[in-house]
Amino acid sequence: MLEDAGWIRGKDGIRAKGAERAAFTLMYRPTDLVRRDLSAAFASEVLKPGVDVTIQGVDFAEAEPRVATDSILLGGGDTPYDVDSQIYKMLHSSYPEAGSFYDNPSKYADPKMDAVLKRGRTSLDGPERVAAYHEAQASTWSRRRWSSSRSSITCTSRRSP
Repeated sequence: MLEDAGWIRGKDGIRAKGAERAAFTLMYRPTDLVRRDLSAAFASEVLKPGVDVTIQGVDFAEAEPRVATDSILLGGGDTPYDVDSQIYKMLHSSYPEAGSFYDNPSKYADPKMDAVLKRGRTSLDGPERVAAYHEAQASTWSRRRWSSSRSSITCTSRRSP
């Protein structure tokens, strides 16, 4: 698939398309050993098909100005856990302007997704809420693609559908 898209493996094993190498930096919070290990595992796995990922531990003050050019491994979780708190800020078009720089760093925007997320967030009916989040998941999965902006590693891109 990568070869068909023009990404040819070089002598060093890293793919390139013209002058652009398949390489980027993945930032993680340096105090979070789990994110460090996940970043290293990701870098190791994508090296196999020829993508060179440099991992770098940076604090949020350093990450914020780089979020448009470098990738960042984000995590999170509220107590009690709720799927809404995990995906609303990541996929709703009102973010990151409404929150922090790490909320929707790829600036994904899709009015249909916004409506699905609102339905999931505001529904008091359990099965309807589950259906809304399944729809959101299916939508992001069907639209996944590598983003040339590389601002985040998510199943979405900076481009709207």
